Amino acid sequence: MTRTDIQTLKENTSLRQLAEEIIGTPVKRNAQRDVYYAPTRKESTPSLHVLDQYFIDFGDPEKKGDVFNFLAIYAGMDFQEALTFLNKNERQLRATSPRVSNYDREERTSASWRKAHEKLVAKFQDNLALSPSVRSYLIQQGYTPQHIEASRIGYNPSWHKTPYGSIAPGIVYPRYDSKGQLVALKIRCPHAKDEVKDTLAQIMGYALDQKYMSAPGSKPNSGVYGNLDQYGAPIIITEGEKDCDNVALRLHSSYNVVTMGAAGTRFPAWAITRMLELAPEYILIIRDNDEAGEKGARIIFNQLKDAGIVCPIFVSAPPANYKDITDAILDGLPVDRWVHLNTVDRFDDRAHIGGIPDNIRRVLLNIHQDINGKKLKLIHNHHTALMILEIWHKLVSIGLIGADMPLNARLFMEAASRAGHQLVRSQVYNALQQLAALGQIVVVRNFDPIEKAIQDKYYRYNFQTNKPGVDGIFYVLPYKDEARYTLLGKAIYYLRYAIYAQHGLVPRNVPQHWFGDDRADISEQWRALTKALESSDEAYTSAYIRAEEEYEFKRQALLNLLDEHYSPLSVPIQDHYDNAKAYRAALYRAKVAQAGGKRQISRRQLTHELGISKGTIKGLREDANIISEEKFAHHELQIETDPQRPDVVLEQVRKAAMKYAPWQARSRRGVWVEAHTEDGKVDQRRLDNPHLDQWVHERLTQGDQLKLKVQVASVERFATPEEVAAQVRARKEAQKAHRERAAAKKALYPEQDAEKERKRQAEAELRRQRRAELPAPALTVDELPSVLMFYYRRTLDQLREDGKLPSDQSIPPPD
Repeated sequence: MTRTDIQTLKENTSLRQLAEEIIGTPVKRNAQRDVYYAPTRKESTPSLHVLDQYFIDFGDPEKKGDVFNFLAIYAGMDFQEALTFLNKNERQLRATSPRVSNYDREERTSASWRKAHEKLVAKFQDNLALSPSVRSYLIQQGYTPQHIEASRIGYNPSWHKTPYGSIAPGIVYPRYDSKGQLVALKIRCPHAKDEVKDTLAQIMGYALDQKYMSAPGSKPNSGVYGNLDQYGAPIIITEGEKDCDNVALRLHSSYNVVTMGAAGTRFPAWAITRMLELAPEYILIIRDNDEAGEKGARIIFNQLKDAGIVCPIFVSAPPANYKDITDAILDGLPVDRWVHLNTVDRFDDRAHIGGIPDNIRRVLLNIHQDINGKKLKLIHNHHTALMILEIWHKLVSIGLIGADMPLNARLFMEAASRAGHQLVRSQVYNALQQLAALGQIVVVRNFDPIEKAIQDKYYRYNFQTNKPGVDGIFYVLPYKDEARYTLLGKAIYYLRYAIYAQHGLVPRNVPQHWFGDDRADISEQWRALTKALESSDEAYTSAYIRAEEEYEFKRQALLNLLDEHYSPLSVPIQDHYDNAKAYRAALYRAKVAQAGGKRQISRRQLTHELGISKGTIKGLREDANIISEEKFAHHELQIETDPQRPDVVLEQVRKAAMKYAPWQARSRRGVWVEAHTEDGKVDQRRLDNPHLDQWVHERLTQGDQLKLKVQVASVERFATPEEVAAQVRARKEAQKAHRERAAAKKALYPEQDAEKERKRQAEAELRRQRRAELPAPALTVDELPSVLMFYYRRTLDQLREDGKLPSDQSIPPPD
């Protein structure tokens, strides 16, 4: 037999079919590979991966290769024996192993697996009946003989070999799907932590490294442990099987008690559908008193909320001195009363919450209306916005927060947690958005909008406070209080204008109709000021710094005055002013300094901590003067091209990519193919380019040199002054190009521009009319009290005209 014949024989032999004939049914399979437990050793996780023409044992990486290596290792054949075997059985294998779909193969495997393991469940039950020490252990854990029998709990005293692999020793918990079919066996193994054996390990005489394992071929995420069959009854979700059984025993049949067996394991789709169909009164998630339990409860909570569960969902942990709910129950905790305290008692007064007008309650319960041009729609019947408002009033009534206290999402959630309400941050934010649209709260996202209007890029900010306002400050208002905020805003505007005018400066972002000049004059003044500052004119710079210092001092005094005399809520807002953009840039620079220029800052971490989208990272990097550098490695490619088979070219490129950059090649990111021409030009294509094979073939035909370009690192560092100057020049050039394009576009549409100019003149005339109603712009700080009184009265009149304030209702005037 020639070498070509041997190669043809290998290609015609399916290693996956051969492995199934020699080893047995795989534990897992998909379209690309079959996965087995290694026959040469005992293992808890299958590590032998078999593809059509290749296999590898990840538990022993030296065991890998083609069909001949496979037969040598797992069938004990030498090369000649393997050749004879393959030549004799090739047609038989192909005839007796017809190709079936993955679905049919999986269903056939599942049916045979269930049949075999149903017998094992009965055998394990018999083992438990014959093991008094293990039964005594279960009874000490809170089980009753009746419950052990009903739940079909069993005992496996040692490793049990099956065609699907070996089942670990320990307590066996069967798990079923929506049709009542067995889908998994979960084993609580004897375990030792820090060389200290647990009770089960002491009984069995040995310990394993893993505490929980599943039988080979199990699908633990397809089934649940417990019951979901009581319509309208509350649903209790526990962290483990032991907790589930102990809670169910104490609550009898009036509750649905269920678990997925591990913290944070999501429920299958059929279980979520069953929960929706049961229409429970409420759902209680009982977590363990550890970090894993807290994270797992949050995952389950989010899954239930995202699925549209319409009932209240509570999250509670046992008293702090117990690890889990089972320990508390065995110590005498009355679980029925504890469940009642952590669910029903939390919302006993939800139907009679003071401070929420009936019309607002109706709107919150039927919020499909169009508010401010934006469709707002709540997902759940137990509406989150109404619940948040109810919780706020309850926290005020019991004294955990003050009625005039500024809050952010974190502080509100902490106060709610102390009162027994476990909330999710996204849940709070969505509710705040809806309440703000209804005018029940004032929401300040990132920083106060009043301060936002008077900030400019030359203002100096204080970063000593701990994330001021980044979470978004909000104020719950007993009534609409635009008067107070309008009054405060106008006062700060005038204060800034008066101080800057005294120093001969023009503050930025002040409404134009407050000035006695036209728009062109204001623009000229501002451009002159900006130009002087950019050229480091000492006179202008020193004047600006003095104005900043004076303004900061007097603004603080004004805010104190307003909080003392002019605010119906007495909100200490002066602690919450900051510039979010500058704060983000400072935090970004701090993270880069901490990394020391050795790695790239996590985009996910930045977007989470700063509350920004991924699209704003580039602008944030420019604001913080950060340079992102990518490092690449180049490898020469030796490729043989065949005009008749361009796919061969692509296969050679991918093999080279797997050799030099396996991680990048699998994801097809960070890998390029470069073509270097004789005149020094470089062209490149990404590895995932759909026309890469044709492009490579063309380049090879032209005689270009091909190289593999691999991204090996991405780091961030501080920009040098020269690089910052280059960035500024590049931005100015881009702005100049944009203006030129805008001018060219404007020349194409003269009629539209004339219409815009007419509208601008009409707006200017309207501003002049409004300016005539205002005091003279030449103000001094001494005149501020009269200005405050003027805008106080003007604001009340405006509110009455808009119908937002009854004509017979007034707010006490300032002293």
